[in-house]
Amino acid sequence: MGVRLGQHAQPGERVLDVGCGRGASLFPAAERVGPEGFVHGIDLAPGMVREASRDIQRRGVSNARVTIGDAESLDFPDASFDAVQSGLVLFFVPDMPQAAAEIARVLRPGGRLALATFAEDREEDKALQATLRNLLTPYLPPPPATSTNQPTPSERLRTVASLHDLLKDFTTIECTDHLQEILFPTPEHYWSWLWSAGMRGMMESIPESTLPEAHHTFTRGLHSLTTPNGTLTYTMPLRFTTAIRP
Repeated sequence: MGVRLGQHAQPGERVLDVGCGRGASLFPAAERVGPEGFVHGIDLAPGMVREASRDIQRRGVSNARVTIGDAESLDFPDASFDAVQSGLVLFFVPDMPQAAAEIARVLRPGGRLALATFAEDREEDKALQATLRNLLTPYLPPPPATSTNQPTPSERLRTVASLHDLLKDFTTIECTDHLQEILFPTPEHYWSWLWSAGMRGMMESIPESTLPEAHHTFTRGLHSLTTPNGTLTYTMPLRFTTAIRP
């Protein structure tokens, strides 16, 4: 996903990476813009900024930097960038229209936006998610009594219509869908991956006293979904969207 998102960058351009994380999209973009260009990554998480900055230094990348920043209030002058990229981030932002307006502000006229979001789940994706949820639900705390029916972050921006609505200040909006397959050698690898991705918060809510049992039940239950050689494939429907600031 990072390589594909970074491919929109052109030699000599100034690029902003919103929610850059550890640099999955930042480093491909830095390679594309070359020594005459520059990529500035921002992230709200100090740990991400720290580790990405270390990676920049370790790799000897001289045309990129990462700082703490908020998508809803970008600390850059108007028309500062030729392109903005953001991978699987905007649906986490509480005020997405404000973030979109800020992105439009810091883009020069004719500048480009490249986004990666989740696309609509297929029926087989929903079935797999239901199986995984059923395996973990007995070990999760009950939802708070004040919980609402508001969509979770990953459920936002799932449709082309929602993207067009968000990007109303942009033109030439183009969406391309892609099925990203993630191959796990064993169910144990999948369990470990859950602790490194967006579901970590849910995993940390499992009481420590029942965590070993949850671990055993979950990985054992996944064996029915593996191939004969024991591997497990998780399919992630993604949508890549590009747009131009008038």
